[in-house]
Amino acid sequence: METRAGRALVTAMRHHVPDAPVIHPQMNLELDLGLDSLARAECIASVEQRLGVELNSAAVGSALTVAEG
Repeated sequence: METRAGRALVTAMRHHVPDAPVIHPQMNLELDLGLDSLARAECIASVEQRLGVELNSAAVGSALTVAEG
């Protein structure tokens, strides 16, 4: 989470889960953070915009944890 991409991901997730005391790589996106499919898509769009890249939607769609996202 110390990389530019990791920080962008955490920033995007904080928008949807502002009350999470910490977001760490092993957290489950749905069970631990409560992100539904729309919130996950919004997080990924935010990361793509912030970094100026397009992520592999199949890989991102199958991610279960923050580290995989």
